[in-house]
Amino acid sequence: MPVRASRVVSKSSAAVALAALTYGLAAAPGLASGDLFPSKYSSLSEGNIYALFQPDTDMAVPFLSPDNDSRVNLLLLMADGRKVRPHFLPNPTPFGRHGRYVAQTPVDFGTFTAVFDDAPPAAKTTSAPEDSSGIADGQGDRCRSNAASAIAYVAVLKSSAATAAEKRLLATARTALTAACVSGAKPTPFTLPNDAITSAPGRNFAAYLAAASAFYGGDFPEARGTLTALADSPQPWVREAARYTTARLDLNLAEINIYGQYGELSPANVDKTVLSRAESEFQAYLHDYPRGAYAASARGFGRRILWLRGDTATLSNLYERAFDDKSAADNVSMIDLTYEIDNDLLTGAWAPDIHGPRLRATLDLTQMRAGNGKPAALTQAQLDAQAPLFATQPALYTYLRAAYAFYAGNDPAAALKILSPVKAAPRMSSVAFSEQVFKGLALEALHKSAAARAHWLALIPLTEPVLQRPAIELALAQNYEKSGDVAAVFAQGSPIHDPTYRELLLSHSASPDLLRARATADDAPVHERQLALYVLLYKELTRGRYQAFVDDWHLVPDPAPARTYGDKLQIGLTNPPALIDFTRFGTKSHDDYTCPAIDKVATTLAANPHDEASLICLGEFIRVYDYDASDYDGYGDNDGFLRQDNPPPAPHTRPGPVALGTVAHQFPGIGISRLDIYKTIIKDRGAAADVRAYALYRAVRCWAPSGANHCDQTDAPQSQSRQWFLDLKTHYPSTPWAKKLKFYW
Repeated sequence: MPVRASRVVSKSSAAVALAALTYGLAAAPGLASGDLFPSKYSSLSEGNIYALFQPDTDMAVPFLSPDNDSRVNLLLLMADGRKVRPHFLPNPTPFGRHGRYVAQTPVDFGTFTAVFDDAPPAAKTTSAPEDSSGIADGQGDRCRSNAASAIAYVAVLKSSAATAAEKRLLATARTALTAACVSGAKPTPFTLPNDAITSAPGRNFAAYLAAASAFYGGDFPEARGTLTALADSPQPWVREAARYTTARLDLNLAEINIYGQYGELSPANVDKTVLSRAESEFQAYLHDYPRGAYAASARGFGRRILWLRGDTATLSNLYERAFDDKSAADNVSMIDLTYEIDNDLLTGAWAPDIHGPRLRATLDLTQMRAGNGKPAALTQAQLDAQAPLFATQPALYTYLRAAYAFYAGNDPAAALKILSPVKAAPRMSSVAFSEQVFKGLALEALHKSAAARAHWLALIPLTEPVLQRPAIELALAQNYEKSGDVAAVFAQGSPIHDPTYRELLLSHSASPDLLRARATADDAPVHERQLALYVLLYKELTRGRYQAFVDDWHLVPDPAPARTYGDKLQIGLTNPPALIDFTRFGTKSHDDYTCPAIDKVATTLAANPHDEASLICLGEFIRVYDYDASDYDGYGDNDGFLRQDNPPPAPHTRPGPVALGTVAHQFPGIGISRLDIYKTIIKDRGAAADVRAYALYRAVRCWAPSGANHCDQTDAPQSQSRQWFLDLKTHYPSTPWAKKLKFYW
């Protein structure tokens, strides 16, 4: 029943919409740019956009940005105020990633909060390890604190003067109450055997247990009567807990009608009279127990009361103080406090009530977002008028002015002029780092590539290593790629160390010579060598460089490392890429069609690129190992970079570099489509019967079973598929493929 703080982090947007966050009630994160709640240590899918812009994504960048979810910006500013630095995550992390590189840009919200992971002081004690919110899960469910309350009760009971038999009986009864606690359940009267509790301490703990049963069962009148009687208990813990829980009971009563049928919030329905009584009771508890077991939680409920009352101005002032002073909100972790602020102040806040510079900055950044033909909600005049609010945070205001020019004004030259006097220094705060990032982005947007590169290179040794350095490594890697100097990323002494960035460039942008050099470099990490060789062989094979493939195929280790799980490239991970594909093909028949080993196929094609039997087998390699072009979506969920010509970047509304790996690649040629192979053979009426029959069969099945072409990204009328179907049935009826093909799509 008494509440003590502990970490609560929602795992999904639905959880956020329903869960009671930190001290109080949930509200959907209206200022959030996306649903940022994957589990910790996400698997960095190949669909991520590796760029310092993250519009309309669920990823974050480690500097103040309108693209960020507002909670990310809040956390960066709070970490500045509290002098909290991010830390590396322990090894090993899931998905085979090294903890040192798990937080590269962009970073998912779970990982972002993990590197700042902290716990409130109260959570580190054991007297009452309660939930941090002081209210129940879901829609105010009292049961949220029940289990931890039982632990506290049993711990204190063990050290009391009750008899051993009484302790066993009461502890068992309290555990049973935990199991029975269900939101909205009909109260079950609490009973113990007659004459089971005879000692005075035992009777006090039994009476408290009866009050707990009534409270969690929703019988507030019964709970109040017992708690009132226990206010003068000779047992110190019982006496204190009774005072605290009485206040909590009234808070539950005050807000009992604020949830609608579907969980929607209606704070206007709060009972203001009962709310005032609860506030007085919490204040009285804090007066008598300023360092009590539940003092931090009681102060947290004070914030909840301000929110329920709609006192935005007072709540805003309290939150602004909490950026620097942990004691202003000491019942919650720094991370949970950002949830609380976002949900209960910034979402739907009346802007004039927010006077604190860091809260105001967070709100301003969200109002700089523009898109879908709509301008930013914040105007230049409004930002100019805010200058007095930032008298104590002049650097933050300088940054906001530059960010507005860059994002809302689409004027990188103006942003650069604002930021030009700002100099970089070691141990940069998030504000100082954000200024330096935007200076570099402005240079990039103005096509001052050499100046931007010098800026990024100068910044790298000044950054902290967990979040800031990866962002600058990414910026520098993009600069090299855009300048056509991908090889510089891999030069001796290159400051770009993050394996994801390096391997993305190898897989998407590198030339054959660079890939071969990295595949054979003694100083390259093992995974980087394996990936470079894998990409080299795949692109040589599918771009008609057959003799080069044969020459390089001998670089595959024997035995080839086995493919473990997931995609073939394993970019940034420790699991090997799928080199085994190049050694196991041809070891068995596929769909009644047998091919030799892939190096033998390539050898034949090197001598005769039009050998149809070998082209069919090349198509089989693509099909069997799932390299079809239709799987390519910009990075490729299956890493099938067939036809990977790095499509032009999607337009966005602000200047600057696009995603890493989307600049035109340096590997010559166009990837082959197996449907094109089939069409070429089908046109040749003189082709071997089994080869042409199989080409017809496979061409029809390109649309199976959904009717969408999964062999490449082209389309064709169903009449074409029907013609191929009839051709197979008419001219090759005795083949196994004519017999098994029953439909066309």
